[in-house]
Amino acid sequence: MEGIKATNMHKDQCRQASHFSASAGNDPVSWLPGKESLLGPVQAVDSYMDEQCWFGQDPVSREFGAVRIGSGDGPLPLYLSDEGPTPAHSGYFDPDRNPSAVNNIAKTVAGRSDIVTTEELR
Repeated sequence: MEGIKATNMHKDQCRQASHFSASAGNDPVSWLPGKESLLGPVQAVDSYMDEQCWFGQDPVSREFGAVRIGSGDGPLPLYLSDEGPTPAHSGYFDPDRNPSAVNNIAKTVAGRSDIVTTEELR
């Protein structure tokens, strides 16, 4: 669940406890390097170290400051799952593809963030 334009929840004057992010381990979109990384492997490493992704700041990085809710790995990409090229990316709201993400999103929406499962930040 990426695409938010904020760069840091604390710097952008938001309360950490009210911002949640998820990133399934098998979601290839969440692992895209920064756009500048297309110029070479040295910049790819530099981009990774800066916590920047193709779509901007990685919302599950420590620097971003959101709470990373549990979303598991999701389905494998490409031909490994027979579910299309990026099933984990489109599975955050699908209880068959990613039940842990669906359950945790429902808990945050219902105001029960006290019972969500969390994952390590990147």
